[in-house]
Amino acid sequence: MDLGMGVTSHAVLQVRGAPLGDTLPPARVTTLALDGPVLNGEATLIWTAAGDDGFDGRAAEFDIRYSAAGVINDGNWAAATSLFGGWTPNYVDGGYTVDYLVNDPGAVPVWYAVRYRDAAGNTGVTSNNCQVSTWGY
Repeated sequence: MDLGMGVTSHAVLQVRGAPLGDTLPPARVTTLALDGPVLNGEATLIWTAAGDDGFDGRAAEFDIRYSAAGVINDGNWAAATSLFGGWTPNYVDGGYTVDYLVNDPGAVPVWYAVRYRDAAGNTGVTSNNCQVSTWGY
């Protein structure tokens, strides 16, 4: 900064402690549901996508899991079966509708749940569950 008469001033900013990073996880999906009838071994799941921070932005990845053992929650998420074999890239911004076609995994009833994870590794909590009780054959 020029203070006049050829005198200048410089400021140095020093930050101490842990760096400030992304600590806000994606939002919890609360809208997971069936979209239309279950027919011929196929069902369409629909929900509102979570974002990078809550519902803002775009989360990096998501996972859909299912279980024939009952409702999926944070405590048994790892025991449920992933449709993708793990996290898969997310291409939908938070707040937009997602629909995903699932096929009969060979069991009824089956519960489905979804979770999002952002690029910083923050994982949202498990969504509400959607139950499929027949595969419409």
